[in-house]
Amino acid sequence: MAARTAQIATETGNAEAALTIGQIVDSPFPVSVLPAAGWRVVRRFNRMARGLSDADAGDVPLPGGVTVGKVITEDDRRSYHRIHDETFSEHWVSVAEPYQTWTERVATWQSIDWSLWWLASLDGVDVACLKCSQWTPGVGFVDTVGVLKSARGRGLGSALVRVGFAELARRGCTRVELRVDTDNGTGALRVYEAAGLTPAFQADIWELRVAAG
Repeated sequence: MAARTAQIATETGNAEAALTIGQIVDSPFPVSVLPAAGWRVVRRFNRMARGLSDADAGDVPLPGGVTVGKVITEDDRRSYHRIHDETFSEHWVSVAEPYQTWTERVATWQSIDWSLWWLASLDGVDVACLKCSQWTPGVGFVDTVGVLKSARGRGLGSALVRVGFAELARRGCTRVELRVDTDNGTGALRVYEAAGLTPAFQADIWELRVAAG
């Protein structure tokens, strides 16, 4: 894999590329062999979860001036893409993606349920996005929560998380899960903890930098 990674770096015109391995903390995977081979831990992710009940299915109070709606039209999808790209522009290994490339990639997904995609507007301007999914009966997943810097600190992230909880609960989910980078600089971990999510397990991300060749 390292040899192929070196080739890919060359083919894409980069001086180096990276391989990553995710290792669940306290699993029997022999991580002791990795440092000697040049690998290092670069991130830790929490898989977080909480139960859902009928109490989560009600209407969600929204901050003043905020409205939330589904991603329905082409303009909605463009707005979602723009907010997602801007929100995660400083996130670890994030790469900007042109809208057309993004739509082509999304079209390859096995299942797209646009009724689980939302936009939040502040005073009529789209400033945040949410995407959820449901792959397993009874279990929902919060895939993406993004709030533009200009709109942070108003409770938008917390409100959007609960909008997702409400919809998943109405669909019969009794558990919701999500993944968060513990080094996320936006305060996402605090938002999720405040929403009642607790770590189900943790995973370290090991990285190996490989020079082109």
